[in-house]
Amino acid sequence: DDWSGMVSLSKTDTDAIVYGKGRELAGTASEQSMGFAKLVGKITESQTLRFSYDTRKDEGIRAQRPQWIISDWNPGYPLAIERETFNLGYQINPTDNPYLNLEVTVYDTSAELEQNVIGRWGLYHGSTDSEGVNLRNTSQFAAHELIYGAEYRKDNADAGPGTNPTEYGESGSVKAVFVQDLYQATDKLLFSAGVRYDDYSLDDANNQRFEADGFNPNVGV
Repeated sequence: DDWSGMVSLSKTDTDAIVYGKGRELAGTASEQSMGFAKLVGKITESQTLRFSYDTRKDEGIRAQRPQWIISDWNPGYPLAIERETFNLGYQINPTDNPYLNLEVTVYDTSAELEQNVIGRWGLYHGSTDSEGVNLRNTSQFAAHELIYGAEYRKDNADAGPGTNPTEYGESGSVKAVFVQDLYQATDKLLFSAGVRYDDYSLDDANNQRFEADGFNPNVGV
């Protein structure tokens, strides 16, 4: 009774869209597969552990310029995309401690793309990876609910031909801390006020570094 889980798998093979007098719309046929798994368990009466995994794959002929249909000046090429996401979450929420409701989430999402530009430059690759952690705690003080925590995320992106798939690369990160107070003045009136601080950095493919930071306050009724 303390643990539960689920697994879902699916695969679809779709034909091209047919329009007009039986004509096929190029680039609309595809082969897709999807998988999802989730596990949730109670470690103790006040502690919960969660894990999930999601994967998706798509293959087919796609337009080189995806915003336009396939044509003589916008040919279609074989394209394969794959994405994976992992999530691990932990929560501790003792019923006898109104000041502790801590949630920690760690995640990683990666995606890869491969296009075979036949007759031109051949295989071309692209990949992205995002990983991060989110920590937040909720404390109850009479009519006040105080939510505060920190976040961190790092992103990496690479692209290049088959001979050097990481020829062009960029990376960025963001660090943040936040606090939010919810005050229940009456049964129908809720006041909200908080502030968030973000610190951004980006290293681009031209070896340039960009940095920015700032505070974002908010008030609501």
